[in-house]
Amino acid sequence: MAPRQGKKLYFVALVVPEPYQSEITQMKQTAKVMFDAGHALKSPAHITLIPPFWADEEEIENLAARLSRHPVSQLEKPVELDGFDRFDKRVIFVDVRPHPRLQAYQQALFDEFRACFPSYGKPNRFHPHVTVAFKDLRREVFDDAWNLFKDDPYRAEFMPRHLTILRHDKGKWHIWREI
Repeated sequence: MAPRQGKKLYFVALVVPEPYQSEITQMKQTAKVMFDAGHALKSPAHITLIPPFWADEEEIENLAARLSRHPVSQLEKPVELDGFDRFDKRVIFVDVRPHPRLQAYQQALFDEFRACFPSYGKPNRFHPHVTVAFKDLRREVFDDAWNLFKDDPYRAEFMPRHLTILRHDKGKWHIWREI
């Protein structure tokens, strides 16, 4: 994404808490060491709710205020991480068990987002997941990487504490605000 004058790049997510944050970071480090796929290390382990978008300071403050109307307590039950899956031969991720309230929560947040950014395109289908390897995971090593992760029975569950807005700065994603 090309920079836009006076704007910064943001996204909205549920950041995975400790100790699972460290566990998933270790998986990302394994992907980097074994398959030279370290791009996922540029952000904390998270479930993306609103994908990256450009906003100036006034726009992001307005969005943060609107999103604060939707506390994560609306989810009412834990988010469950359950094994690994993939998107074709390009992304390996920790899967999230189906959670109807999470789907509804994401839709409510996206509706608030569209109220602030009406020209934003149609959203991708929401498939909650926590990325372990993508972008720099080369096709020629994908099968080896997939074979490493696919049968791992990784399981975890957590109650999200915050809705998080992350900002891209100096090549990495940093927490800008927790709501």
